[in-house]
Amino acid sequence: MKHLLGRFKSTDLLEIYTYEGDVNKCLVAYILQTNEEYTLLATVGTSGLYDGHYVISTESVVSVARETEYLKKIKNLYNLKKQVHPTYTGNTEDLIRGGLEFSQAQNYIVSLMLLDSEEYSTTGFVTEIIENETVVISEVDSFGFVDGKRFIDIEAIEHLTINGEEEQDIKLLFSNNI
Repeated sequence: MKHLLGRFKSTDLLEIYTYEGDVNKCLVAYILQTNEEYTLLATVGTSGLYDGHYVISTESVVSVARETEYLKKIKNLYNLKKQVHPTYTGNTEDLIRGGLEFSQAQNYIVSLMLLDSEEYSTTGFVTEIIENETVVISEVDSFGFVDGKRFIDIEAIEHLTINGEEEQDIKLLFSNNI
């Protein structure tokens, strides 16, 4: 699928369909970087709001649409709401490690999906990356409360959501818990 994804510019807003879900649902995003293993997306939500960055498996992408009426609507909303994605400053060669480093530097909450999993395995703050092999996540539950630390083999991460809408909500709750 890399050959297909590489055809688009970072200014093309796209509907990206993956095999991981409903064929009627898609990610709306700009492709920032792609390689054989992973693709880095700047994602826009259904209401035209900034929805974080995603790192997804390149092979999970099954089709892409561009210039649809739906995308025109989302792009208009994004512009009218004066939305801007923070500039991605992570490693662009190793997108999973780069995304983790970017999240840690920006103090963003991430959600991780591990290989052969259909659900997110953990959500929280990246507190440490050990020898480029293990990431330590300070887990935060859906109510914004810290729920321990999890040590994860970086090679086992298949999908990474960085500061998406749900992660932003969890961080807001976390920041306001007493």
